[in-house]
Amino acid sequence: MLRLHALGGLYLERDGVRIDGGATQRKRLALLAVLAVEQSGATRDKVAALLWPESDVAHSRNALYQSVAAIRRELGSDVVIGSPTGDLRLNSELLTSDVADFQDALTRNDLERAAGAYGGAFLDGVHVRSAPEFERWVETTSRSYNGRYHDVLRDLADRATASGAHGAAARWIKRLAEADPLNVGTAVRLMEALAAAGEREAAIRHGAIYTELVRAELDVEPDARVVRTVAELKHRGDATEHRPAVAAMAQPGEPIEPASPDLTSQITPTDVSADRRLLRWRSRFAVAVGIAVVAGSALAVTRAARTSDPANASLDPRRVVVADFENLTGDTSFNLLGATLGDWVTQGVMQTGVAHVIDPASRAAVGRFDSDVSTLKGKARVFAIARAAAAGLVVSGTIYRRGEELAIQARLTDVRKDEVLALLDPIAAPIGSPLQNADLLRERIAGAIASTFDSRLTILSLPSGHPPTFAAYQEYILGLDTFVGIDELRAVPHFIRAAQLDTTFGLPLVWAGFAYRNAGEFGELDSVLAALEKRRKFLAPLEDLHLQEFRNKDPNVDLMLNVRGANLSPGSTWSMGAGNAMHNRNRMREAIVYYRQIDPEHGWVRTWQPYWLYYTRALHAVGDYRDELNVARRAVALGPDDWSRMLELRALAALGDSTEIRRRLADFLGQTDSDCSAAADRRQQTALELTTHGDAADADTVYERMIRTCQRDDERLSAFAVAKDSVAARAWVRTWLGVALYRLRRYDDAKRSLAWAINQPAADPDARLTATKFLGRIAARQGDRAGAERAMRLIPYDPAEPESYSSIEYAAIATLLGDRALAMERLVTASEAAALPAHRLHRDPDFDSLRGYRPFDALVTPK
Repeated sequence: MLRLHALGGLYLERDGVRIDGGATQRKRLALLAVLAVEQSGATRDKVAALLWPESDVAHSRNALYQSVAAIRRELGSDVVIGSPTGDLRLNSELLTSDVADFQDALTRNDLERAAGAYGGAFLDGVHVRSAPEFERWVETTSRSYNGRYHDVLRDLADRATASGAHGAAARWIKRLAEADPLNVGTAVRLMEALAAAGEREAAIRHGAIYTELVRAELDVEPDARVVRTVAELKHRGDATEHRPAVAAMAQPGEPIEPASPDLTSQITPTDVSADRRLLRWRSRFAVAVGIAVVAGSALAVTRAARTSDPANASLDPRRVVVADFENLTGDTSFNLLGATLGDWVTQGVMQTGVAHVIDPASRAAVGRFDSDVSTLKGKARVFAIARAAAAGLVVSGTIYRRGEELAIQARLTDVRKDEVLALLDPIAAPIGSPLQNADLLRERIAGAIASTFDSRLTILSLPSGHPPTFAAYQEYILGLDTFVGIDELRAVPHFIRAAQLDTTFGLPLVWAGFAYRNAGEFGELDSVLAALEKRRKFLAPLEDLHLQEFRNKDPNVDLMLNVRGANLSPGSTWSMGAGNAMHNRNRMREAIVYYRQIDPEHGWVRTWQPYWLYYTRALHAVGDYRDELNVARRAVALGPDDWSRMLELRALAALGDSTEIRRRLADFLGQTDSDCSAAADRRQQTALELTTHGDAADADTVYERMIRTCQRDDERLSAFAVAKDSVAARAWVRTWLGVALYRLRRYDDAKRSLAWAINQPAADPDARLTATKFLGRIAARQGDRAGAERAMRLIPYDPAEPESYSSIEYAAIATLLGDRALAMERLVTASEAAALPAHRLHRDPDFDSLRGYRPFDALVTPK
């Protein structure tokens, strides 16, 4: 019997013995883990998007097919089962998993079995290269399983306590403490349980261990409840009558001091240099003079005892990142409140123009790119977040209980100088409505940031000052977790529920709109937009821009909206949108301005390939090849794969560095030689770039390697010719083989390979269309005008919405036929619709006869 272990690691066993082999390659094991979680089945599209996000739909499906085929060869043909609807699932009779056991035990409410099945965090320590969506899905799944495991341990402890089995209760709570060692509520409860079981000394020892752990990890003193409980236990002596430790805890209404460092002995007057430059204020935000935002707050400066880390000196002193507030209440129901406050503060303060506050998407990315952020606490966590975000200033805070209220305390830290610039008085909020005063918190933080740059700055006018209800924001955060885990449509019920819980809250409807638009559900999108329109008066400026963007059909208006968004939130997704809008109009110099607003090493685009592709392409178009090479090498450093190597080779080709090209070409081909289809277009584009810049010999090397790889895959797939999936995969292989042969001018061989792909009913429609386009080019080159025109008629075209690459393919055939007017008509129409990728014209030799023709050169030359 085969067994998959995914809790606490990731590996396969057969009859209790760990196994190796092709099926245990990292992505194949990851595929099995996805199917173990999705017991009822997962769609091929979902799995492909999780594990191969860098590829287009056709190539990712082909990669998935290859992986499933390898698993079946190694483990048995029936281990992974495909359904008539296209879903994949595991055959539980042949392969079991600890995930399935854990889920089944939860369903049956078999708590002890569930606790036994949980062997550790889901896919603990497992990473898959170039699959950021998979990493986010793992994070979300792990958080869900971990929360359920904690609930199981609490329920088991409750049952044991209710039955008087205090020893068993202590054992369950001890496991909970091992899983969450810094949770103050768990620490107190474990001491109570140990004392009730007659182990008073062990309870005191745990209090001492917890105290030292909190001091070491959080750099704070322990919660007052722990101190009081330990003191009570010590005073009991050896009395036989057991008095519950809860009596030593704070009574209703009694304040509990926050677990924060004692700063009173270190406070000095605020020291803000008079010569600090005043930031340029954007005219759309007003400054009300005369009322200090920090009135009633303890604005203070303190220098930490330790010496500043020299590595922090390079952090941007005007860049601010808002960390999630830490939940010190001991109540896990407030875990989401920390992220809620961090997001709420970020969205408001970044629109004031006070400083460069990183946008919510980049803020969320910080934890994915630096493991320290998710493991450290207190001051150590603040410094890790600063380095991960390249920010000199960090807003952080804590949430703790104070009687029947929550107290939310924020601080502003200058990491470069190792100084706490502002320690603000706590904001009180009812336990049942923790966001009631979130707008006041946001104003105080904005004022503290402003005062850091210039002491004359006062209270700020912040957008959208009315915070939503906590229940609504919780649903919104859950929706975001689901959305970024690829299940975009499954996130919609959370967003709709959030909007229902608070009728003034528009942001969830914006995200529901994203989900419906990405899925092509335009009827549902219209309903969401109608609901969003009714809340327009409550929308913040960026939210209102999203509504306008959803409604807009004019590409020129789209450009205007993206530029406006980039001005409101520089470095966010709006900057990428503005850059792409300029790029698609061949306004490359303006596109570069917006791409440079984004911090790729510390933001949301770190491993997002389209950013690096578009940015380097714009630099290439304007002839800034040296800067292009520097940017490409930054991409290689962050993710050395065939995508980033392709960008580096394009810059080297333009620079004519033949020695370096040959050295890097070996790396590029070595990374892309394992699969014909997965990287075929990247190989072709690299070879075309080499040819354009006069390096035909190295271009031919790329094509020859591409041909050998495709021929090898074709031979392997031919053994499975009866399988529908195999025929579809083989059609793509034959198509790319034909493209490579065409580029080497072996037209008859190319024609035979492309014709085979077209004649397969099971072939992917995109593969057949690609083959048709290149058959049209061959026909035109060989003087077969009827065949070329027949291919042109098969290329889909809508003058109202011309598809970019189809327009180029049509124009290429027309150019080869000598019909310059027809070719230019199609290209101009696409350009006017902002749907002409001019970079393709720059390097495609089939357009050589148009070069020097003034209208064509005007299209190709960046504006």
